[in-house]
Amino acid sequence: MITFWLIAATMITVSAVCVMAPLLRRCEPLRNGHGVPVAIYRANFDELEREVAARQLSADCLDDARVELERRLVDETGDSTSVGPGGGIADVLGRAGMAALILALLPSAATVLYMRLGDPAAVAVESGGTSQLDDHVATQGSLEVVVSQLVTRLRQQPDDAEGWAMLARSYVVLDRADDAVVAYRRALVLKPRDADLLADYADALATARGGDLNGEALQSIDAALAVDPDHPKALALAASAAHDSQNYSLAIHYWQRLKDIADPGSAMALEAQRNIDAEAMAANPVQASAAELSGKGRPTVLEVHIRLSPSLSARTRRDEQVFVYALAEDGSRVPLAVQRVRVDQLPSTLRLDDSMAMMPERKLSDFDKVIVEAHVSASGSAQLTHGDLIGTSGPVTRGRAVVNVTIDGIIR
Repeated sequence: MITFWLIAATMITVSAVCVMAPLLRRCEPLRNGHGVPVAIYRANFDELEREVAARQLSADCLDDARVELERRLVDETGDSTSVGPGGGIADVLGRAGMAALILALLPSAATVLYMRLGDPAAVAVESGGTSQLDDHVATQGSLEVVVSQLVTRLRQQPDDAEGWAMLARSYVVLDRADDAVVAYRRALVLKPRDADLLADYADALATARGGDLNGEALQSIDAALAVDPDHPKALALAASAAHDSQNYSLAIHYWQRLKDIADPGSAMALEAQRNIDAEAMAANPVQASAAELSGKGRPTVLEVHIRLSPSLSARTRRDEQVFVYALAEDGSRVPLAVQRVRVDQLPSTLRLDDSMAMMPERKLSDFDKVIVEAHVSASGSAQLTHGDLIGTSGPVTRGRAVVNVTIDGIIR
């Protein structure tokens, strides 16, 4: 966004210089058609000077002839200030005033014309995608303005698939999931085999339906994978849908495919492996419950699946910390167990157990029901702060195989 406006400012400056340079340059006066009479005057005067130099005319005669020439010039032009080289004072001031007027009006006129005829929404939305909007544009009011302009343009150009896609992403940023769904549908009518659009549509549809990835959302995910079997977002959504349906073997299959296409050792590969491990543990909850009941083997484990609502993704940075913790139902804010991941690792499945307790006398295994919260901290601190993002599970039974938490709230 900043780069765009710097380029625009440079172009306006160059244009202003090109227009003003001729006005400020000392030039032959041409106002009111006086250029020809003045040129004749100077040609005649030069001829008289040559005759004086050749001693064909005396100096006294030169003065008389000059006065006569000037009288004729004034009679023809009605202006006695245009005789000197470069014009008179009035001419210089007039050209300087015109240059100042152009300098004042040209940038304003260019900006107004761009806002009315250009596409500011494209700059607002496409500069970094929805997750990296410029701070000044990403404010609610500014984005509402460019969205309104984009809607107006799409009424005149309804076949602009990219425009509909931009509008849908803008609605996601504005937390208008239902409108985003409608805009994505219009884009898909024009580009039905675009894997990116299909995956984004499924995500928006799930958000509008409270996180439900089944039905039409799952059909869109399958369509995206049919177009591009290695599409990262579609694979992650397919794995989440399988997990929600408790089809853990299918979820492992999709996470494994995502790991296979990721660079070895990358954040994507590591996250996929973590989810594979978590799905494998969730696939055998009977063994885990038996270990808990017997009091032997591994400590009490709570599997937690964390997901960030797409409507809030623009409010986060990839490196922001996400604190995931279990709280007792008695109202205490001291975590019974706590884990930490980054925003770029979401969605993610992790585990909470007694080894992560903050206080030895308050462990996860001491409570039958707990509340799981996930907190995105802009400051990096575990303390809840105004403007941070949060999601909660509500009270859940400790022995539950998997707890799903969607980060979809803002701390006020």
